[in-house]
Amino acid sequence: MGRVDILVNNAGLNIPQSIDGIADDTCDRILELNLSSCMRLTRAFVPQMRDRRWGRIIHISSVLGLGGKEGRSAYCATKSALLGLARASALDLGPFNITVNCLAPGPFLTDLPDKTLTDEQKQISGHLKKTR
Repeated sequence: MGRVDILVNNAGLNIPQSIDGIADDTCDRILELNLSSCMRLTRAFVPQMRDRRWGRIIHISSVLGLGGKEGRSAYCATKSALLGLARASALDLGPFNITVNCLAPGPFLTDLPDKTLTDEQKQISGHLKKTR
């Protein structure tokens, strides 16, 4: 891919199910996309950033990573884990002038929540910003 100075990990998958109803394969898919892929990409690009002694890594979490919501256990867990990943890797990489930050935005009506919210929830959440 060549030189990468700024990495933005903006992956997200949310398949709402209760904690006792989510299948292992569904949980694994959410974990893979929301967390494991971000960790893999970060690990892949850190060596070149470290060699240059400069880089920026930004993980996109969610406000649900700071709290929770019914039926979103797997999503909330992975988005919360991104916060921990950012904190720990910032300590590892700071001495090399590589910053690591994590944003936790609130709801935006993108394709992801549009597919997971009921019509009633969309009405209640009329404040959602449309990004399409």
